Amino acid sequence: MRCSTGEAWNSVMMDANRPRSILFQCNEDPDYNSILANGMMADGCGNSFAVPYFYSFTLVVSQIFLNLFIAIIIDSFLGQSDAFALPVNQNDIDEFCDCWQHYDPDARGYIEAH
Repeated sequence: MRCSTGEAWNSVMMDANRPRSILFQCNEDPDYNSILANGMMADGCGNSFAVPYFYSFTLVVSQIFLNLFIAIIIDSFLGQSDAFALPVNQNDIDEFCDCWQHYDPDARGYIEAH
């Protein structure tokens, strides 16, 4: 989730790409027992495939979010245009209220039958 929102995805990428060095001693072949001994934290070495993977992941997810944002805007626009296509609009309702007020000045909700 952190990578899909763009929040410091590059630090996750660099950790996934981290090779063995003087400052970082990684386990070349981690197994389940070594992960348990490390407190459920993986201590494996990184992979050189991490950089292209994270760049492509970020590109694809940003395109999906952009398309989702555009779809929401288009949907709300179509919803508004459908509201204006109704056979009765606000002007008709206002005109009806003015006419009703002429026949029912006390606003009782009833008019005379004559």
